[in-house]
Amino acid sequence: MIYLPFVFVGPSIAAGIGLTRWRWGYGMFCILMPMCVCPLFGLLANADIVKRRAKRCAEGEGTAQPPDAGKRTGLYGWRRVSNSLVLVDPLGLLLTGFSFSLLLVPPTLSAGAKGGWHNRSMIAMEVSGGIVLIMLAVWELRYAPYPIFPRRMFNRNFVLCLCIEVLYFLNGSLLTTYWSSWVWVVRDYSQHQWTYICETGTASLCIFTLVAGLIIRWTKRYKIMLIIGVIISIVGCAVSYYSSLSGHTSTVALVFGQLLFQAGGGFALTPAQTVLQGSVSAQDLAMAVALLIFSETMGSAIGASIAGAVWTRTLVYNLSISAPSLNSTQIVEIAGDITAARTAEPRAAIIIAYNYAFRKLALVLLIFSFVPMIMAVIVKDFALDARQNAIDGSQEQDGAVEPDSQQADAVDKAAEGSRTLND
Repeated sequence: MIYLPFVFVGPSIAAGIGLTRWRWGYGMFCILMPMCVCPLFGLLANADIVKRRAKRCAEGEGTAQPPDAGKRTGLYGWRRVSNSLVLVDPLGLLLTGFSFSLLLVPPTLSAGAKGGWHNRSMIAMEVSGGIVLIMLAVWELRYAPYPIFPRRMFNRNFVLCLCIEVLYFLNGSLLTTYWSSWVWVVRDYSQHQWTYICETGTASLCIFTLVAGLIIRWTKRYKIMLIIGVIISIVGCAVSYYSSLSGHTSTVALVFGQLLFQAGGGFALTPAQTVLQGSVSAQDLAMAVALLIFSETMGSAIGASIAGAVWTRTLVYNLSISAPSLNSTQIVEIAGDITAARTAEPRAAIIIAYNYAFRKLALVLLIFSFVPMIMAVIVKDFALDARQNAIDGSQEQDGAVEPDSQQADAVDKAAEGSRTLND
């Protein structure tokens, strides 16, 4: 919710900076971000100090140093570093980054590369990415001591909710990557008005995410809200496609397309994220959250790659058809610079080309938006009660306390884990 005030502040700042001084936006970010993050670092450092002192007091050592504190240097420190590296699976992370980078970059670069997809570099990157992806699968399934994606987490609800998250962020990138550029060219908004319109979607997501959380807290159910959220997103995608048709780029259509898509995302993503975390055991919760964030990022990257490939190829082609008076240099400039596209002539032909390019993206978006509906329907419903998750059967529910035998087993396991850690 902290984002909402900047919806009203941001347009004034953007209008003051202007398109010609856009570098100041990054300069302001570099100046303000350290000032905002430093207090957080201070809080985290203080919390770590308090935690260490509490641990020493619990062990009966007060504020004194452990007897073997002097020995815990050199080799001990290196072992801790090596153990940490093993736990994060650095080879798996590297293979993941290389494989998806090699697979996703060529679709965006192919339109500007010599020969397009007949360029050997494009083919080499795709083939190399596929090989690295196979290596990643083999490493994670057979050899990784601590795999990035443990197989025990992948139950039905987890997989379906994870796919819904990925598809939503993929669709979001399809919609938003070139939406603001398209609006800037086809409409004569001032920069202040344009920035306001671009911020409506994110503001809608923030508001309706909070509303969805409150409804879930009250109803203890999620499946109906998940389905309703997907339906609202589909309607938003349909409105965006409608607004891409010539003569339908009204402010109402533009705003409501973004507003409905993001509102549906707020209603769909909130229960999906909640159920995804509740579908794994307590020991896998951190891994599930990390996988969720990773999958959302990959979904956005895939969507941006598809959008870049469709937009670049379609826009350049349609500029050459709708405005035959333009030479190749002018077409490349208009396709790559929205400021030049807004002032260049023939403006009517340029608007037609931009409309058709975004219409292709909106059509792909509308088709993809129906896939999460199937997943939302087959998601298994369960009550979001006092249990920590739906996997561990020994959690507290509705204030009930574990039987004495289970409490004893839990204490024994905790003591055994503590002895193992100390050893």
